[in-house]
Amino acid sequence: MITMLKVLFFALFLISACGGNTEEQNVINPPPPKEDGCRTYLRPSKDSVSISVWLGKSQHLSESRVILALNAFWGEVGLKIVRASSPEQADFGLLYMSAGCRAPIEIGRLQHNEWADLDSILVDYTCFDKIPDYLEKLPSALSNALGKLMGIEGYPSFCSEGIMAHPILAMKVENPPTKLSEGDKVEFYKRTRFLKKTVYETVCNSEVVWENGSYTPYKYEEYTFWGSQSLVKMPIRKYLNKYFALFGRSFIQVTKPDLADFTVNDWGEEYNGCSPTAIAYIEEKEVFLKYGECVGAGNPLKDATVVVHEVAHLFGMQHIPEWCGNSIMSAQVNPGTAFTPADVLGWINRDPNPLETKILQVEKDKLNLTFVPLSYICHR
Repeated sequence: MITMLKVLFFALFLISACGGNTEEQNVINPPPPKEDGCRTYLRPSKDSVSISVWLGKSQHLSESRVILALNAFWGEVGLKIVRASSPEQADFGLLYMSAGCRAPIEIGRLQHNEWADLDSILVDYTCFDKIPDYLEKLPSALSNALGKLMGIEGYPSFCSEGIMAHPILAMKVENPPTKLSEGDKVEFYKRTRFLKKTVYETVCNSEVVWENGSYTPYKYEEYTFWGSQSLVKMPIRKYLNKYFALFGRSFIQVTKPDLADFTVNDWGEEYNGCSPTAIAYIEEKEVFLKYGECVGAGNPLKDATVVVHEVAHLFGMQHIPEWCGNSIMSAQVNPGTAFTPADVLGWINRDPNPLETKILQVEKDKLNLTFVPLSYICHR
């Protein structure tokens, strides 16, 4: 049970132009630049790696069961979880809390008098008797949480039935997976934490285009937004209305933030570089752009994509990995002139969000397209 602890939760989404942070950067010399449209990233090597967990006490789950659950999936790609004897020696923690089963497992950062900033998996023990087949769902849910701590992108369930599908963490899948999917393996080798050494990988983007199909919105709604003064030269309303017309959404700009459904702000100079390029705070209904060097630097197609991508997060849309489909909602900046079929599936399967009172399930019946997964990853 957690005592004298402060738990910090994070609900934000990033779109990155340069990839995430890495640890223990043992790398070879970078390759020469490639042709236009390609970027070189640091990726984890395929060497095996061991990380340690500090386990809290539980009357419901034995330590051996938890360690077995944490190793149930990621061991397939060479990851081994071992128990640490103290939080100071641990890479992450796994602790128990009582929160009324609002969520069976959450991710947090713990602060304690004796140690600080231990990223942890938090298990709500009040869910043990409330979720059917709890013990059968536990290994995949814990592995999903561990994946998030490793910096692995989750993905919508329409992409794959693997452990990093979004519903797995909430234990909402009746028949959870029993092994990693190919998508899980791809995402593991793009993780940003717990690296032994890294290698360079070249990724090439193609323009985002429609493949086949059409989409008819279920209903039409208008939203208001406010943009900070420094963004006055950016045609945000034009961008939003052009892209979101597909989903029956239109936008008008207001002069005061308290009159707006959401705000678009200049990030300022708090952080250097373009990774990330922008950020969306879902609950606060705020988008921040790194205006100047990263956005608004003379590339209107990129600007439109970044703005639309972040506002789409406010509507509950999730990142879509490259292996699932070519999309505006790629975690990397992927400039395109319109939402794609993969984005449409992302919209229909979007999460509940503060801008909408509920997800309209009837929209699922309005999909009329042929969905062809299209990967634009190329390796050199």
